[in-house]
Amino acid sequence: MTASKQLLEWVQAPIHWNLLQAALELKVFDFLLQPVKAAYVAEQTRLNPDKLGLLLDALASLGILHKRQQRYQLAEQYQSLLSSDDPRSMVANLLHMAKVKQMSVDRIKQLLAATPSAADDASYQSRMNFRDANFWQTASDNLLAFHRSTSNDYVLGLIEPWADKLAQRAVGDWQMLDLGAGSETLASSLLERYPALTLTLQDLPQSIDCIRQRLDQLPADSQTRLNLLAGDFNKIELGGLYDLVWSSMALYFANDLDGLLMRLKQQLKPGGVMLSLHEGLYNERTQPSYHVLGRFAPAMNGNDLSFDQCEIHAALQRVGFQAVATEKLATPFGPMELTTAQRAL
Repeated sequence: MTASKQLLEWVQAPIHWNLLQAALELKVFDFLLQPVKAAYVAEQTRLNPDKLGLLLDALASLGILHKRQQRYQLAEQYQSLLSSDDPRSMVANLLHMAKVKQMSVDRIKQLLAATPSAADDASYQSRMNFRDANFWQTASDNLLAFHRSTSNDYVLGLIEPWADKLAQRAVGDWQMLDLGAGSETLASSLLERYPALTLTLQDLPQSIDCIRQRLDQLPADSQTRLNLLAGDFNKIELGGLYDLVWSSMALYFANDLDGLLMRLKQQLKPGGVMLSLHEGLYNERTQPSYHVLGRFAPAMNGNDLSFDQCEIHAALQRVGFQAVATEKLATPFGPMELTTAQRAL
């Protein structure tokens, strides 16, 4: 691709999201699960039928919709993800992520200015502070949607080889800690698969409260084997002893990474396993582009939390874990590093 062609494509790139966002906010996709004409959708949504037809044509050009004989239908692979009421719906998650990850040109220029507006900056920080528990209370439903629609099946595939080994060698029940769990989605799947597993979910109190409100959706047996641990993992006792500790995209918030990993090692049984799934930036923090661009807005607003390549690997070695290994993965949510380590027998 020539440089000029690339620049022209970047001009059009924001249009893709703007079209999708408009359709999501207007709940257009909810009326496109079956082939229908634009006039029908316009009647249901009280929109201008001619202008709506242009929007639907544009979405069809992106492959989100199919159009045949003047009837539109949501493409099969998007139906559960873009339907508001589907358990795997990404609607709320996508709209939330856009607020977190996107930034207007005016906002970028303001932050780059030598003297940005203190009042505006304070207001924005209060809404987008990743270290503020209130942010995660607001984000809880969006994390649940992300886990159900995108991450859970993939993450299960990463954990199961280790969990299978632990389940086979365990005498009686075995224990797992999900550090910074975000939701109960992973726990539900693991408790169903491993009947001898007792699982502890740790997160901030606001997130744990949201999880607690949904526990009646789990089978009774799973509820009895699920423990909830509320609080900042930098400050609270983490319980234990565990056979397996899992942490995905949560270790950013360690006040002292080495200190936290040392505490986690002490909470593991001899031979216990620590699994970490986080990104790793490289080329002087300019790659991978997926994370550098996706986290540009949070970083500009004071949330520059991403790890460098193999940073967690090195920290695990420093605090005395054994058999530390890191694998680079191409996940549905960008390039990631799966780092595994064990406590000595």
